[in-house]
Amino acid sequence: MFHIVSRSAQRLSSTASVLRRLNSTLVIAEHNNEQLTPITLNTITAAAKVGGDIACLVAGSKCASVVEELTKVDGVKKILVAENDVFNGLLPEAMTPLILETQKQFSFSHITAGATAFGKSLLPRVAAKLDVNPISDIIDIKDADTFVRTIYAGNAICTVKSKDGVKVFTVRGTAFPAAEVAGGQAACEQAPAVDVKNDQSQFEGQSLSKSDRPELTSAKTVISGGRGMKNGENFELLYKLADKMNAAGNAICTVKSKDGVKVFTVRGTAFPAAEVAGGQAACEQAPAVDVKNDQSQFEGQSLSKSDRPELTSAKTVISGGRGMKNGENFELLYKLADKMNAAVGASRAAVDAGFVPNDMQVGQTGKIVAPELYIAVGISGAIQHLAGMKDSKVIVAINKDPEAPIFQVADHGLVADLFKVVPEMTDMLEK
Repeated sequence: MFHIVSRSAQRLSSTASVLRRLNSTLVIAEHNNEQLTPITLNTITAAAKVGGDIACLVAGSKCASVVEELTKVDGVKKILVAENDVFNGLLPEAMTPLILETQKQFSFSHITAGATAFGKSLLPRVAAKLDVNPISDIIDIKDADTFVRTIYAGNAICTVKSKDGVKVFTVRGTAFPAAEVAGGQAACEQAPAVDVKNDQSQFEGQSLSKSDRPELTSAKTVISGGRGMKNGENFELLYKLADKMNAAGNAICTVKSKDGVKVFTVRGTAFPAAEVAGGQAACEQAPAVDVKNDQSQFEGQSLSKSDRPELTSAKTVISGGRGMKNGENFELLYKLADKMNAAVGASRAAVDAGFVPNDMQVGQTGKIVAPELYIAVGISGAIQHLAGMKDSKVIVAINKDPEAPIFQVADHGLVADLFKVVPEMTDMLEK
C-alpha cells in the first residue's frame, strides 16, 4: 500500500513539474528608451514564481541600451524587440496590437507588467481583447493559477484563483525583490510585425526633472513634506536632506491628451462642490440598449443610517485614533460631532484595532478628506494618515503626548487628556 502511494506522489510531482515547464510568461518592459524602469526587474522576479520560461517585450525607438540591460537579467530567456517610432511613449493604443500579435504567435500562459500608470492603463485593454479577467496589483504568487492581492484599501488580503487560459496581471513592485542584472544570457529576436495605426493619441514628449535622487517608487528611503512646509521654497530643506540620504521625493505630473474623448477620474478634495442652485438642466431619456449581463449581479446594498454628513464631503471632520482605546469611547466623538454637524473618521490604527469599521478610515489607504475644520483626537500623526487629511483648511490636534507628530502639521494644538477635553467641548456647545 505504501509503495502505491509513493508512486502516486511521484506521478503528481512529475505532472506538476511538466506543467511548470509548459508555463511561459511575457513581461512587458517599461522604460524611457534609455534605461529600464526599476519595477520591471521586480516584475521579472514575480514572473519567475510562475515557473517556466520568461520572455520580455521591449517596444520603443533607439532602445538598444534597454535591450542590452535586459540581456544581463538572470532568469530571462528571450527578448522580443519592436523598434518603431509609433511605440514612443509606450502608449497603450499602440502597445495593445503589438502584444496581441505577440500572444497570437507565442501563446504565453501569462502576461504581466508592473502596477504603474503604464501597466494599469495597458493590461486591462489587453485582457479585454483576450476576453479574460485581469488581476491587478498582486503581492504574491502561490502557483501558476493562484495570486494574492490586497482589497478594502489594503485592510484585507485576497487570494484569487484564475481559470482563464491566459493570466493577465500587474505586479506591485514593492512586494518582490528586483531581479539581478547579472548572469543573464537572454537571446534577442524581432517581435512579430504589426501594422499599428494610432490616430487616437500621439506622444508629445516627456520632461523629467533631472536629479541624482532615486526614482520614488523604488527608493529605499522617501522623504515627503506636507502643509507644515508652508511653501514650495521650504521644500529645499527636504531636497538637501534627501541628497544626503539618497532619498526620493514626491512629484506632480502634467499630462496633455490628444484623444478625441478624454476619460478621467477626479479627486474630490481638489475641487469645490458645484452649487445646487440656479440650474435649469433639461432631462431626456438615455439611448436604449439591450444589456445582457450574465457575469455579475447586484444583490443589494446596506447603508449605515446617520444624520451626520458624508465623510469626504463634510465641512467639519472629527477623527479618532489609537488613543481612543476602544470602540465604545468613540461615542464621545459621535456626541461632539452631532453638536457640530460633523462627520466622524478614524486613523488606520483605530480601524486595524477593530474600534470602528473600514469605511471610517482617513488616510493614504482610506478616504481623502479636505474639510474646513479637521479635529484629530488621540491620533499620533503617521505619514499615512497625514496623506489623507493634509489639505484640510484648519487642523486641530488633541493629544496628551506633546511630541506627537500631528502637532507639526496642526494649526492649533491642545496637549491634554482627550477623555476630559472632549466631554468639556461637548458641554460647552450644549450651553
